[in-house]
Amino acid sequence: MGRQSKLRQKRKQANQPTPEPAPSSKLARSNPLKPQQNRPPKKQSAIAKIANWLNPFSKAEDTSWLEEEDEVLEANNRLLGAVGWEGFQESKRGFVFVEELEGAPPQLDYVARRYLKKTLRQKGVDAEGIGVIDEMVGSYKPKQEVVMVYLRENNEISASIPPLELTPPEYYRLMQAEEEE
Repeated sequence: MGRQSKLRQKRKQANQPTPEPAPSSKLARSNPLKPQQNRPPKKQSAIAKIANWLNPFSKAEDTSWLEEEDEVLEANNRLLGAVGWEGFQESKRGFVFVEELEGAPPQLDYVARRYLKKTLRQKGVDAEGIGVIDEMVGSYKPKQEVVMVYLRENNEISASIPPLELTPPEYYRLMQAEEEE
C-alpha cells in the first residue's frame, strides 16, 4: 500500500462515525489476550547480514509486525481456536478479529461473515483486501482451521489461517472445562 492510499485511509477514518461493535463472543469477553513476551532480538549470522545488506527490497518495508502477530498467536493459540469455534457455532462462518489498541492489550472478537464487509470498511480496509478476506472465510474448514485477521495500531492489516496444534472444537472443549473448574 502506497503513501497516498494510507493518507486516504486516515482521512476516511477521521470522517467516519464511531463504528458499532460487532457481535461479541462470550469467550473473547471473558478471556483477555495474554501479553506478548518481550523476547530479545534475534541474532543474525554474518551471511544473513550480508544478504540483507545486498538486498534492496529488505529495507523497503518493515515486517517486524509479522513477528508480533506470530507472538500473539503463539501465546493465545487456545483462545483463538476456542473463539473461532464458538463464533462458528453461533454465527456460522466468520473470522477471529484481533485489533491492537494504543496502550492496551489487543482486542479479540469473532466477526460473522454477514458483518465482514461493514466491519472491515469501518476499519479502513480497501475493497481488494475485503475480497481476499471474504474468500478466505468462504473456503476455510471450520472444524480444522480458524481465519485470523490482525489489525495493528497503524492500520496495517493481515489475514491468515494460522497453524493450530489442536482443532477449534478441541480448544473450545478445553476452555469450557477450564471455565467450569
